[in-house]
Amino acid sequence: MPKGINNVTLPETEDQTYSMPFQVFQVEMENAMSAKVRYHQHENNMCLTIYHEGHLHHGGPPLYRESFFKRISNLGCDLLWFNMPLMADNPTPEMLHSQFGKIKLQGHEQLQLIADNETPYLYYFFEPLVKMINYTTSQKEYNHINMIGHSGGGWTTHVYSAIDERIQSSYAHAGSLPLFILSTPPAAPWSDFEQNYIPLLDVANYMDLYVMATSNGRKQVQLLNNYDPCCFSGSASKVYVPAVQKKAQIFDGEFRQVIHPTNISHDMHKDTKDFIIQDIKKQISK
Repeated sequence: MPKGINNVTLPETEDQTYSMPFQVFQVEMENAMSAKVRYHQHENNMCLTIYHEGHLHHGGPPLYRESFFKRISNLGCDLLWFNMPLMADNPTPEMLHSQFGKIKLQGHEQLQLIADNETPYLYYFFEPLVKMINYTTSQKEYNHINMIGHSGGGWTTHVYSAIDERIQSSYAHAGSLPLFILSTPPAAPWSDFEQNYIPLLDVANYMDLYVMATSNGRKQVQLLNNYDPCCFSGSASKVYVPAVQKKAQIFDGEFRQVIHPTNISHDMHKDTKDFIIQDIKKQISK
């Protein structure tokens, strides 16, 4: 197959950083933006797992994720591994802006400077997902596609699985809360620009997005840490779960919230990883 199909550049070599073999794809976007996506193929090809990481500001994807990925692979899943735009080892391009001169894109709020009606702000978050899922599903036929995200990747999972019904089950860890929760003390203040992107929230608020991710008999699990020192902590979030679950049932879907009672970090606890692995295993066997 020739390079550059759908602006996805096929890899020349494998990433040698990890013991698992990962091919590195380059997804080209508008305005000199691009994304590196790692792809691991399992010989069984039963399912596809999409993993999306949060705000890693330096270097490549973390080595400590690999043990979790090996467990996913052992389920018989191929794996696509994404990072947020401009994060980890995704490029941070320089460009000559017609109004502001030479700028180097380094933060998500700066993507406003290159967004327009043709390439809206959220395009840069979701285009790599669309292109790589299109590519992998054109090569193989999967019985099940699931998506896992952590932190900013959890936000991405909440939103993307709401708009792409190919994602049959989704697991968003420490990724979002409705704004009425975030605006009430002692919740952490609103943070990342994309979390509060009003053009999106004018169309669908977070509770709407959670319901949308369950459409057509699908499942979404929201995973939180009770003592998260970063964001989205506490059990007050339970207040909206019955309403979301009731709406999800209309679409024959399922919404579930799981709060780890003792985790004092922002990262995934081992129990959370165990839950995800076991739940994906159930979804695959259906």
